[in-house]
Amino acid sequence: MPTFGELGYAEVETHAWFGLFLPAGSPADAVARIYQETKKILDEPQFRQQQLVDKGYEVVGSAPREFAAYIRRDSEHRGQAVKISGAKAE
Repeated sequence: MPTFGELGYAEVETHAWFGLFLPAGSPADAVARIYQETKKILDEPQFRQQQLVDKGYEVVGSAPREFAAYIRRDSEHRGQAVKISGAKAE
């Protein structure tokens, strides 16, 4: 499968990412606790190295507000990629 660049869309760049989500309206204290506990795991050196970095993942571990802002920017970027590509839903 050719890349976007190979198809003539050099300005389209994409990547994959993973994140944890809770239902909208989840209590702030629950969101904070899940973030804090997840961050502890991601910051554990052996886990981070063996389970993520050695497998090619870049670990970010954004705080909830930062992650929400990232999702908004990424959605806008991907929307532009779809427009540029001319892809249509069937």
